Parts: sequence; C-alpha cells; structure tokens
Amino acid sequence: MKKKLLIGVFAAAFAFLAFSGAAMAKKQDIPEKNGVYDVPGKPDMKVRVFVHKVKPFFNGETALPVCNDYDSTSVVKSAGWKLPKGTWDYYVNTADAPDLNGGNFKDITVDSFAQWTIGTDLSGRTDFHYVAPTDQTTYKQDFKNIVTWGPVSNSNTIAVTYTWYNRRTKVVVENDTVMNAALNWSWADYLGKGVCGITGFDAQNILTHELGHWVGLNDHYTSAYQHNTMFGYGSPAEVKKDTLTAGDIAGVNKIY
Repeated sequence: MKKKLLIGVFAAAFAFLAFSGAAMAKKQDIPEKNGVYDVPGKPDMKVRVFVHKVKPFFNGETALPVCNDYDSTSVVKSAGWKLPKGTWDYYVNTADAPDLNGGNFKDITVDSFAQWTIGTDLSGRTDFHYVAPTDQTTYKQDFKNIVTWGPVSNSNTIAVTYTWYNRRTKVVVENDTVMNAALNWSWADYLGKGVCGITGFDAQNILTHELGHWVGLNDHYTSAYQHNTMFGYGSPAEVKKDTLTAGDIAGVNKIY
C-alpha cells in the first residue's frame, strides 16, 4: 500500500512539473506586436519586437515613388541600446530563402550589413561576421544572431526583428530577424540599382531596414522620414532603403 502511495505521489509530482514546464514554455512566447517585453527568468534582460508592415494609405493618400533613392536629413532616434565592441557573429537561413532572381541571400545579407559600416562610426568598432547557415525559421533566444525566412502571424507583416538587450547596460545580447516567407520577394540588383518595375518586396531593401534595429535604431512613421531607411513601413517594388540617408547615418553616429 505504501509503495502504491509513493508511486502515486511521484506520478503527481511529475505531472505537476511537466505542466509547469509547459506553462513556462508558453509564457516565453513573444507576441508578434511592436513593444518591449520581459524575458522570463532573466530580470536584467528585455526583448524589443519590431514589426515591419506594408505601407497603408490614409485619407486619399497615394503611393509615393519607391524606385528613386532620395536623401533625408531627418535624424533617426535611438531604440535604447548599442552593439558591443568587437565581432558580432550571425547565421543566415539560405535554404528557405525564396527565388531572388538569381541573388544569393547570403551575399545579399553581407551587403545589407555593409551599409551600416560604410561612413558610420560603426566602422572599425563592430565587425559583422557571417558564421554558417542555419535551419532556424523563427526566433529563438539562444545567443545566436540569425537572419531567416519563416512564417509570421499576419499577412500584412513584411518582417519581424527581435532584439534582446541588457536593460541595465543597454548592450545588445542577441538579434533575430524573420522575413515573411509567404510574400512575393525579389531583388533589384540583378537589374541594377534604382530600377523600377521589380515585383514584390526587395530582399536587400527590407533587410537593410531590419538590420538598423540590430545596431540600435528606432522606427519612424511620419512623412519627414519617408525616405529614410528606418521609415517604419515598407512597400512592394521599393529599393531606396538598401542605402542609408544622411539622417540614418547621423542616428548611428549619435549612438556610437
């Protein structure tokens, strides 16, 4: 009888632990919504979510030209963190990348990172280093920085970036970017920069914007920032974000 009772107690304890573990795993799910969230079990860490959506039109507003690469002097604000000095390793999911008109997504990613060190104070301070491919298709807080293609919850979402950072030191711990694999994607560089007539979303255009969050920049949604790389909305056929404006560069230099 005592043996059966002990077995029953152990079984109940195991069930409770399993339920608690499942509940904790559920609590660790990060909402796919712009905002700052706690990291369970890590009181010094926060995670910021940036959801990059398709540009809506308000009050009879019409689409702006998206092929021309205008400059902007509107200075982009800090999101509240910075990258550490030294090498910042990252992994890229190329296997799940869509057809990009012959473009290699690893090379596109390298080029997108390079924009943030050309003429900015990040040059010589932080070195972005491609490590290897990854098969991850979504975010995961594992201290590995990834750029991937995968599912998102809203069809109007172009990409989502997750940034984990230390709330005390304001230094980044990890960055993950998920590009919406269900959208129609393209790449303009196979025809030459500044071209019009591409279909879908330009991979380098969108990724360069997302990496701006990696380095510490915020989104802006007002018309004063409509030509900045860090303008918060994206549009099909847009290519102007794959190079930085004076305001984007000034924003980076204010941080570093």
